[in-house]
Amino acid sequence: MKNWLELSNAEDEKVWNKIYDELKFEPSIANFPSFKVPTPFITYDISLYFGKYKGLDAYDDLEEKALLVFQEFTSVDELFFMLTRR
Repeated sequence: MKNWLELSNAEDEKVWNKIYDELKFEPSIANFPSFKVPTPFITYDISLYFGKYKGLDAYDDLEEKALLVFQEFTSVDELFFMLTRR
């Protein structure tokens, strides 16, 4: 994916600290959801892209659709974080 910038370790740590502190994030596989987000918020189901759809074309399609959605809700000079691990 060519449309993302990876955070430095220091930036990554700062973002995760904010998530733990402000959203009261408590990772769990038993309690869902494991965090509270302010309202309103939007959830997108991307489960279609996992499992049998592991080809590169599926990920390219997901990236294209995600970019369209993100562009619709952000201004040209605005940035947002997408966290994929922890």
